[in-house]
Amino acid sequence: MPMEYTIEEVYVQGDNLIVVVDHAFGKKKYGFSKESLKLDPETDKPRYIKKVEYFLEKEFGDKNRRKKHVKDDYVGKKFKHKGINIGNAK
Repeated sequence: MPMEYTIEEVYVQGDNLIVVVDHAFGKKKYGFSKESLKLDPETDKPRYIKKVEYFLEKEFGDKNRRKKHVKDDYVGKKFKHKGINIGNAK
C-alpha cells in the first residue's frame, strides 16, 4: 500500500526552502535550496515534491536498504588509544 504524506508547511528561511511533511512515521523537516520552488517541466509541480518523495523512499522505502543493527560485543565499550595523549582533559 502506498505511503500517504501531507505537506504541512513550506517556507523560506535565509537561503533555504523548508518543507514540513507529515506521514505515517511522524513529522519531518526537509531543507532544500530556494531553486526547488521552481516548477519541474516534466510534472508541472514544484521540484521539492520530487525531492521529498526521494528522501521518503530512501528513509522508509525498501526494507533491504534500512539500517540493520548487528549484535556486536564491542558496542558500548570504551577503548584507549596509546598513540594519542589528551593531557588532563576529562
